[in-house]
Amino acid sequence: MKRQSKKHENFQESFLYTIKDNALRYVFMSAVLLNLSLENEFENSPMNFLFFDNHSETNEIVLINTFMLSCFFFLQNPLQLKRDQSRSFTLVLKKITGFCAVLERDEMEEFKLYRKKPNAISFGRLYTAKMDVPFDNKKRTIRVWVPDCYDENDTATRYPALYMCDGQNMVDEYTTAYGEWNLDEVAERLIFKGARPFLLVGVDCPCGEMERASEMAVPGIFRSSMKDLANYDLKGEVYVDFFFNTLKPRIDRMFHTDPRKEYTGFGGSSMGGLMSFYGFVRHREKIGFCLCFSPGFCIYRKPEFQAAIKAWNPDPKEYGMIYFYSGGKGFERIFPRPTEFVYKHLLSKGFSRDQTAFVYDSNAIHHESAWNQYAYGALKFWLDSLK
Repeated sequence: MKRQSKKHENFQESFLYTIKDNALRYVFMSAVLLNLSLENEFENSPMNFLFFDNHSETNEIVLINTFMLSCFFFLQNPLQLKRDQSRSFTLVLKKITGFCAVLERDEMEEFKLYRKKPNAISFGRLYTAKMDVPFDNKKRTIRVWVPDCYDENDTATRYPALYMCDGQNMVDEYTTAYGEWNLDEVAERLIFKGARPFLLVGVDCPCGEMERASEMAVPGIFRSSMKDLANYDLKGEVYVDFFFNTLKPRIDRMFHTDPRKEYTGFGGSSMGGLMSFYGFVRHREKIGFCLCFSPGFCIYRKPEFQAAIKAWNPDPKEYGMIYFYSGGKGFERIFPRPTEFVYKHLLSKGFSRDQTAFVYDSNAIHHESAWNQYAYGALKFWLDSLK
């Protein structure tokens, strides 16, 4: 990487402190987008120029133009500039705007090939890195699985990416908290039969059951068996926002993903299924497929939950595809009815059977071994649409 000049570093520093004020954030981002519409050389990510990986004249021109627009807007409201030399360039960007949180390279380790033995990874390669997350005070492991055909040097080939809750359960039984999905084997079968190769991206969950539940829940009227959740700081909103406002832009930059909506999936089971559905609704402009297995709708009281779903009026044109699954044995018996209720609501709102599906297995238990059996069909449902 070409090292930027001291003059360039000083220019960045003064510019970034100039746009410290809250209102100026919007001017800054508007100017960025305006310049992007005129420049076509930025590949992969529309924010590439802000990483300064290639320190061309264009980068400085964009910054200068943005600076000029900012100064014009604030001619009558001079800013009081304060400098804290101890802060790094990337942390300053974080303070400027949440959108620029994707630039915090110093808060995420480099992805390294997972080599721990023993492991149960049968196909492909797994990369891991530690990352700060806004829903915990400890770094979390981020796992990225790539198929055998993935070539780091082939930047022309782009891959769909499925983001998964409970990332430690995706491909390796030695790291699982509850059980393994064996998604590497599922992916290999799909690819062998002609499906488009894809990547898996997972975020590990906390060890404690209630910690995980509170991390993957949003406020509501909880059923009596889950009433203790009301005493926790529920972080579901922050959780899904992290996936698609922070993690996804970084993955798109570091791996050869196709960042477009239809090539981006979000999946999970149980409380992770609840989060995949919540993310599907909250970030519908970014998620083209939702794998929603045994979603934890049942943590909420039935009357209030059904009333909320009935009041929801989704436009099918705004949403991607969603695949529901639920079993019916043992603890799993409480999951099918609310799941089917949501599925039928979507059909009543105009979702076609090419856009949504619901599969029920009365003999399946609440476990990864059951979800593994239906992952193939769910992913085929999505990948077939990408051909």
